[in-house]
Amino acid sequence: MNVAMTFQTLNNNVCEEFELDAENWKPQLSYWLSGQLSVFSVNTRPPVVVGSDMAVRNFLRVRESEPQLNLLLSLESLPYLVDGVRVELLKC
Repeated sequence: MNVAMTFQTLNNNVCEEFELDAENWKPQLSYWLSGQLSVFSVNTRPPVVVGSDMAVRNFLRVRESEPQLNLLLSLESLPYLVDGVRVELLKC
């Protein structure tokens, strides 16, 4: 990753790396500071969603001062049709 990378390029790289079928899965990228990964901890901040070119640049800027910072991946299943019936998979 570098500051010239666009969100679309990052998203495409994630899909390629994890062999995601874009018709069935939508990747959702986010990050938290490593000490705040538990959603059950007191005073945790919500995850920062990476969904734009500016968010990619912000992630890289924060990572300069927090080298242990990792990008997190969630997958949202997209509905598809089976014999004319809309089917939705689970979110993971």
